[in-house]
Amino acid sequence: MRYRLSVRAAAPTADSLELAYVDSDHGSILTFAGTVRGDTIRFAWSRDLGTRVLMVRREYTAMTPNSFATHTFMSPDSGRNWILVQQARYVRTR
Repeated sequence: MRYRLSVRAAAPTADSLELAYVDSDHGSILTFAGTVRGDTIRFAWSRDLGTRVLMVRREYTAMTPNSFATHTFMSPDSGRNWILVQQARYVRTR
């Protein structure tokens, strides 16, 4: 089975990272702010819903020239609890 992945990541300045992701359930574009911690790139997004903040965190790890892994977490309660909603490992084939 093969998957095609399209991620738009940018470094608008030397000190910042951004990721744009299309929300397949709603069709809207979500913009994530990124940070680098050690060998992990972490992108975070949040939306204030009034009574709580919905948060999503996407982490890129185990990066090599030909592969990387991702873990996506969601917090429905302002960061008190985090749920792993997706994990994947991507490998380049030639």
